[in-house]
Amino acid sequence: MPDSQKSLQHAIELNPSSTRSWTALGQVQEKLRNLSSAEDSYRKALELCRSQTSECAWPLLQLGFLTERQKGAKEAEPYFRQAIAARPDWSKPHFYRGKALAALDDLSGARAEMETAVRLDEQKSQYHYQLAQVYRRLGKSEKAKEHMKRYQTLADREHQHQAPVELSNP
Repeated sequence: MPDSQKSLQHAIELNPSSTRSWTALGQVQEKLRNLSSAEDSYRKALELCRSQTSECAWPLLQLGFLTERQKGAKEAEPYFRQAIAARPDWSKPHFYRGKALAALDDLSGARAEMETAVRLDEQKSQYHYQLAQVYRRLGKSEKAKEHMKRYQTLADREHQHQAPVELSNP
């Protein structure tokens, strides 16, 4: 992991305006448990991507993850919302905003975001699982069962085709 950090720092030296390099550096710094540096890297990426709205989605999402771990769903939710605004066609921010809203007991909002995530990427088992949990909490048992069944089918398929771990990149 330290080699990854060195490589990304070198990439930034070669192209200091690379939003992707700054965001990837933040991810590596998080994995190395250097959270303040990770936050600084994500904020630098956001500073650089202002003119390219869709480029901002990834660092916003990562900043949301970091904030959620440190401060909770209430503080993280605005980052997920901003990531959606930057790139509304990307399922991941919808999913994580839905999880944050569920944690804040906004089940209607959570359901809407989870449904959008599922609509944008039907093949993610965890999307169906979380949507099933929201439906269960809303008292909609048939919808919960439907998504739980879909979750189980997809999870079985994913388990059979496990891939190596990679850094997140939209």
